[in-house]
Amino acid sequence: MKFVKENKWYTVFYLVWTFLQLILFLASSGYSRENKGFWPFNRKSDIDAYDFFELFVYLVLPILIFVIIKLVGEDIKKAFIKKNLNNLSSNPLTEKLSPKSERKEKPKKIVPETRTVMLKTNKGELEIITKLSCGYTEGDEAQLNRKPAPDGRYVTGWPSWLNYLVVENGKIKSL
Repeated sequence: MKFVKENKWYTVFYLVWTFLQLILFLASSGYSRENKGFWPFNRKSDIDAYDFFELFVYLVLPILIFVIIKLVGEDIKKAFIKKNLNNLSSNPLTEKLSPKSERKEKPKKIVPETRTVMLKTNKGELEIITKLSCGYTEGDEAQLNRKPAPDGRYVTGWPSWLNYLVVENGKIKSL
């Protein structure tokens, strides 16, 4: 049962394949000396030429292919992946994608640095001092003319009912 669960695609394929081969075998009249050749590859061979030899070959061939794939399939996959990774690492465009170029560095200590974001508002140019690498957020310090910004609503764009900041005690209260 484990084999069937792990190889559902093969099991279904092989059952359908066997069924088709049995239909062909039963539909044929057996071996005929007139139609020598391996069915269906000989021009003169007809369905009547399908005999036990063809049945045997067509039923054993998928099993052999499956066994070969199971035996060496993982090795082929590993070799293929290794070859492709080597090609990726030698390509300067994809060098950063390759695991070989990944460097394991010690995590750097994050030192909170501040930056200033200048924002034009209806009350003048507002300076927002933030620790974020881009943008600003609630709780950031807001200054107007190098002094804490007075409390109130600062319109930053149009429409004013959507684009505004609320400053309270020199800090952004809401966006």
